[in-house]
Amino acid sequence: MSDLRHPSDETLLRLAYGSLGLGPSAVVGAHVAGCARCGGVVEDFERVAGALLELLPDADVPADGLARALAAIERDAPRPGEAPPAPPASRVEMPKGVALPQSVGDCDFSPWRTIAPGIRVSRARAHWARAFNVKLLSVQPGKRLLMHGHRGVEWTCVLAGAFHDGRARFAAGDLCEVDESVDHRPVVEPGEACVCLVAAEGSTRHHGMAGRLHQAIFGD
Repeated sequence: MSDLRHPSDETLLRLAYGSLGLGPSAVVGAHVAGCARCGGVVEDFERVAGALLELLPDADVPADGLARALAAIERDAPRPGEAPPAPPASRVEMPKGVALPQSVGDCDFSPWRTIAPGIRVSRARAHWARAFNVKLLSVQPGKRLLMHGHRGVEWTCVLAGAFHDGRARFAAGDLCEVDESVDHRPVVEPGEACVCLVAAEGSTRHHGMAGRLHQAIFGD
């Protein structure tokens, strides 16, 4: 797609085929859930995938395959009188009027941590989220992030507020996807804090002494 506010066709294809990774899928899924355009593209890709699967030859199934599957379900099922697994001990306190997307499921997030004046981060604690540095980012109105690039693809879904990165304006519901070819410096618009859900395939590539010092201290 040419529109910078949507995921690329490649990303939507990977989402539909299940090869995107759980972290990026949670971020891109938050956008797709509210975007009829991208939702339609994913459905088209899923139909194509289904048609291709029907063309594949039937796989040989072990004679005891069903019995083994039922036994595995039985092992994982709670015993009579056994309490169900406890929910996460805590959930991050979201800004008023902003909800966690359903795409992150029951994933727990750390408490907010200030990493610069007016900028806070909350990191997803699930094992699948750590591999992609899935996090919530809250930036106060008028604040500028440091100029930076990325080693790999980064996906950012705006949950509230808006920012401009020199290429386009991204508001609530928009998805900003950048790769190694993009260097940008997001600036939050006046009015309200910008809250985003972010995932990345690689680390951030900071510019200048301030950026490298920030990365050494906070790991971003």
